[in-house]
Amino acid sequence: MTNLDLTPWEAHKFYGKRATSENWIDWCKNQMASGSIRTQDFWANSALFQTCILAYNLLVWMMWLTTQKGFREEPNTIRAWLIKAPARLINSGRRWVLKLPREYFFKEQWQQLESSLMALCWA
Repeated sequence: MTNLDLTPWEAHKFYGKRATSENWIDWCKNQMASGSIRTQDFWANSALFQTCILAYNLLVWMMWLTTQKGFREEPNTIRAWLIKAPARLINSGRRWVLKLPREYFFKEQWQQLESSLMALCWA
């Protein structure tokens, strides 16, 4: 229901934009910890909130960088897949190496993400 003079399809598209922004707010609030800011200082809250937004934007950038459909998930799901990975970070020969288990289910996603990052041209 709307009081706007729109066709049903136009109304769907118009309110669909609102649903997208509500998803962004939900992700930032519930999955990027911006809903648990507990300081009483405005500037501290602002810094924490902006850090949450930066983390969210980096995660979205990482999802866009890959071509895998599995990366079109919510932040908590991607964090569980990639950041909570059972791996060891080893410094070998002045180089950091992330050692994933041979049977790790999301190993291909990690490798595809790494190759996508290496293919970027930083000018």
